[in-house]
Amino acid sequence: MNGTPSPLDRHNVTFIETIEFVGELNEKLYKRNYSNLNPNAVHMGLVFLKSMDKMSLIDHFIERTYDFWDQVVKQEERYFIKYAKDIFQELDGLGIGDIFVNCFTSKDSAGNPIVDKEDRDLLWVYFGALIKISINHINQTRKSNPSYHSKVNLETSASMWKMKI
Repeated sequence: MNGTPSPLDRHNVTFIETIEFVGELNEKLYKRNYSNLNPNAVHMGLVFLKSMDKMSLIDHFIERTYDFWDQVVKQEERYFIKYAKDIFQELDGLGIGDIFVNCFTSKDSAGNPIVDKEDRDLLWVYFGALIKISINHINQTRKSNPSYHSKVNLETSASMWKMKI
């Protein structure tokens, strides 16, 4: 091994970083009364998340997001609004999916988004990274298990995300 973390390890770290960032956004929403979710709930979710099996985490992520990778690459906000609760099922009791929805739907009295464009864009960056890491993981795993996530068309997915595999 050359010291480079595996896609499995990178996915785990990036997933945790994504939830940490979502927690920061929730604190902003909570302070402005646009979220009922106490910020401590996200911290509890992170403790749970860090104890999860890495392979289960990436497998569930792939299974729950693959059909919508095209929407993520196009940054279609309705994707998060409609599917966030499904994606984060393991953390649903802590409201992580609700936070994603709030990030894209909360508006002030003038109709302006509460979560600024820069922060929403960063959510897309995180999600894009998780998907690209997943594509690399599938590609590597298929070398020893050709049927791993067989519904994922690697060539199409890699092309969509401008990746070489």
